Amino acid sequence: MHRQNATCVQPVPVTSFTLIELLVVIAIIAILAALLLPALRQARERAEIVACQSHQRQLAIAALVYADDWGGWLPNRRDRQLVDRL
Repeated sequence: MHRQNATCVQPVPVTSFTLIELLVVIAIIAILAALLLPALRQARERAEIVACQSHQRQLAIAALVYADDWGGWLPNRRDRQLVDRL
């Protein structure tokens, strides 16, 4: 009876991706990216809307603070001369 030596190590076969497997992975990534891009576009549009609303709110607050300082008067185009003098 022939016994194998315990120190013998069987070589591990080297496996690699085939071209078909690689193309399938790339196709799956492309499909996922195509699904993700519209969601990113919608998120960007929503962020622009929120930023615009924030700017409008800040302008309204500035106008109210101005009115509070100037006895209830809101700024108008003729006040531009006053701003130029400051």
